[in-house]
Amino acid sequence: MVTFQDQISEVQAQSFSTILVSHASHLVSAGLQATLGRLPDCRVEVWNDASGPWHASASLADVDVVVADAESFLPACGSTLYPAAEPGCSPRVVLIATHGAPMPIELPHGADAWLHIGCHEEDLFGTVRRLTKGSAMPSPSPRRQRPRGGLAPGALRRVRKHVEERLAERIELRDLAAIAQLSECHFSRAFKQSTGLPPHRYVMARRIASAARMIQDTSQALAEIALAAGFSDQSHFTRVFVDVMGETPRAYRHRHR
Repeated sequence: MVTFQDQISEVQAQSFSTILVSHASHLVSAGLQATLGRLPDCRVEVWNDASGPWHASASLADVDVVVADAESFLPACGSTLYPAAEPGCSPRVVLIATHGAPMPIELPHGADAWLHIGCHEEDLFGTVRRLTKGSAMPSPSPRRQRPRGGLAPGALRRVRKHVEERLAERIELRDLAAIAQLSECHFSRAFKQSTGLPPHRYVMARRIASAARMIQDTSQALAEIALAAGFSDQSHFTRVFVDVMGETPRAYRHRHR
């Protein structure tokens, strides 16, 4: 079984804070990973669901902050969190709520912050920075191999940059593979190994994140936003938006105005 320890790429632990993303929606996880990946001096990984619940894992000593699905986290509050973790090694936890869930009067036991999925990036960045600065950095550990079959860090950065710069355009698999200097088949396997999502689903997650920002920050018509985010029509955009955000683009705009 592949554990989180196996998934961490070759980094020097004393130079980076490690952020673990765990969300019931793989599209949301990919979006959070891509967004948080822009934070300097942070390493972002997505939890492998096949490894079981992240909070029951013994491999959290190297994790500084967990960005978790609030709806999945709450049922776990009745039991002891991190039962296998060593004392003092529990990560800080940021809960991401969807479906318009109201913020609780008191944070659930084991959580340090609560944000909605539609919050501004600055709020997410500020919360994670605050928690990483407030947590003890892990002691240096042996250098690890990057995931077998995954993309090299440099290639992954170039592919992500290409996607972010061309969300409104048609993004072809062959172009992403060429950037990584791999065949399309090899690239697809390596990209999924590195991000947890196949390329087309990753692109979709980034388009929804871009659309959500435009809905919050502009008065553009939803049809225009759909096109600007790379969707061919508004109906497809609405279906995917509801799947990721838990509400329609119109309801999302109403809630943020």
